[in-house]
Amino acid sequence: MFVRRDPKTGDVILSRKSDSWDGLFKLYSRDQVPNDSMDTADRTHVTRTYGDLRAACEARDLTLAPLDMMIAAHAVAADAALVTRDRAFARVLKSLKIDD
Repeated sequence: MFVRRDPKTGDVILSRKSDSWDGLFKLYSRDQVPNDSMDTADRTHVTRTYGDLRAACEARDLTLAPLDMMIAAHAVAADAALVTRDRAFARVLKSLKIDD
């Protein structure tokens, strides 16, 4: 899966999740996958956001799986809504915009 921002609308776009390795390779061959979809400033912002979110959760003795925390950090850093039905995100992260 990869994340990119639409240059015209500014929307954050996630690639479709593949159901197999073959599907993943087909996805990569069909879609243009950027070599590095984030510049240094974006990576720094996401990294700091991740650290802030993780520290806030640990201070409240709340847990979120590491990969879920990375997904949440990307959404918060991009000021984007996370589309999910997983209510763990809402329980743990008040600063995260969630859409079902």
